[in-house]
Amino acid sequence: MLVPGNRDDGKKEQLTDSLMREVADGDRAAFEQLYRITQNSVYCYLLAIVKSHSTAEDLMQDTYLSVRKSIRHYIPQGKPLAWIFTIARNLAYMELRRAQRQESSDFSEEENHVGVDVISNTIDNLVLQKALEILNEQERNIVLLHVTQGFKFREISSLLDIPIGTVLSCYNRAIKKLYKAVNEDRAG
Repeated sequence: MLVPGNRDDGKKEQLTDSLMREVADGDRAAFEQLYRITQNSVYCYLLAIVKSHSTAEDLMQDTYLSVRKSIRHYIPQGKPLAWIFTIARNLAYMELRRAQRQESSDFSEEENHVGVDVISNTIDNLVLQKALEILNEQERNIVLLHVTQGFKFREISSLLDIPIGTVLSCYNRAIKKLYKAVNEDRAG
C-alpha cells in the first residue's frame, strides 16, 4: 500500500533529465528509480485533484504506464516532475469527466475514508479531510506538496508553473481556512 510521507532530505535522489533519458532507453532500474523518487509527490498531487484515495492510486498506475509509453516524447527542459504532473493531471481530469458522465462523481462517501489508511493520527486525518473539503484545487495542491512532501515554495512554483507570490499567498490563505475550520469544529 502506498503511504505518502515526508521527503527524506538526508540522502535525496534527484530526478534529472539524464535519468529520464535512461528510462527512455528502456533501463528498467532507471524506471524503478524514477518511480521511487516521484511516487509520493504524484500521489499527493492526484489526491488533491480527485479527492479519493483509491482513485488516486489507480491514476498513479495509469500515470506511470503513460510515462513509460510516452517518455520518448519527453523534451529535456530541467523539469521532469512537471512533465509527469502534466500527465497525471490530464489523466485525473479525464477520470473526473468520465465519472461525471456516469453520474457517479459524488466523492463524499469516499472522502470519509480517504485518510483512514494513510494517516493514523486523528488530528492529521481531520486536517487532511478539511483540506479536501474546503480548499480549492490550487490550494490543495500547494498545501499537500508543501506539508506532506516537504517541497519548498519555489519548487512548488516551478512544478505547478505559477508565480512564487501566488504560491505564498495561496498557501497562507489555505492555512487560515484550515485553522478556522478546525477551530469551528472544536467549538461546535
